Amino acid sequence: MKIFLIASALSVMCLFSHNTNAGIITWDFTFEIDTVIDNSNDQWDNPTAVGDIVQASLSFDENITSDNSSNWYTIFDLTNTTFDIVTLTSDGWLANLSPMATATHQSSRDIFQMSSTYIKRNTSVGEINFEEMIFDFTDTTKHLDFPIDWSTKQLTFTYTMDADTTNSGIDVNVLGSLVSAVQRVSVPEPESLLLFIIASFGLVFRKLQK
Repeated sequence: MKIFLIASALSVMCLFSHNTNAGIITWDFTFEIDTVIDNSNDQWDNPTAVGDIVQASLSFDENITSDNSSNWYTIFDLTNTTFDIVTLTSDGWLANLSPMATATHQSSRDIFQMSSTYIKRNTSVGEINFEEMIFDFTDTTKHLDFPIDWSTKQLTFTYTMDADTTNSGIDVNVLGSLVSAVQRVSVPEPESLLLFIIASFGLVFRKLQK
């Protein structure tokens, strides 16, 4: 009886551990750089050039809900959502992420846009005081729900940054288009896998004793 109870408890622990992050979906994107405009007077120390390939990621809760919706638009609640292109964004990007997403409904198409803006006050020359990234696509689907499958989206991105140089306006503008989109496969943690194996042996042993 003790073996059965221990095995059952381990099974529950294993399932709970596995399901803790079961609702988070992650997509890995590959973009090709289409445009690089750099007016930072060498304050943007980044070698990114047209034709380069960069990696991006998007993680979100599969149960994302809408904050507001109408015949003309849908606004989504992006709690627990992150997106990034690490070769472009600053060290403070993820820590200051405040993403928002809107689907604008038109008669023949939807315009979907996800963005985040990072603003830092009282910066010195060369230090980022404004940073924004936008992921967007247009298609014929009416997006009343947040997209789960990104493999069919004609995704593009826009990255803008200002390093508080003497120039007025934005210092850096980078645009790119999607090359590939792959959903990341969730692999059970070794500890969870070990618990599952132990629990399974315990249940089998209990069955053989009967």
